[in-house]
Amino acid sequence: MSHRMTVHMDQVPIYDIVMEDSFAKLPEELKRFELSSRRICIVTDSNVAPLYLEAVESVINPAAAR
Repeated sequence: MSHRMTVHMDQVPIYDIVMEDSFAKLPEELKRFELSSRRICIVTDSNVAPLYLEAVESVINPAAAR
C-alpha cells in the first residue's frame, strides 16, 4: 500500500515523502527527476545502511544511468 505525504514550508509544498512496502516503485518515482544528468546522495545511518543500502543502490543505479 502506498502513502504520499507532502511536506510544506510556509504553506508551500516543498517535497513529498512516499511510503511503500518495498522499493519496487522507486524507479517510477525517480523518473520524474531526469537523473541521467544528476548526482544522487543516499542519506542513511549505521543502523539502516546494513539493512537497506544495497537494495536501494541496486534500484537507483540503473535508474540514474538512463
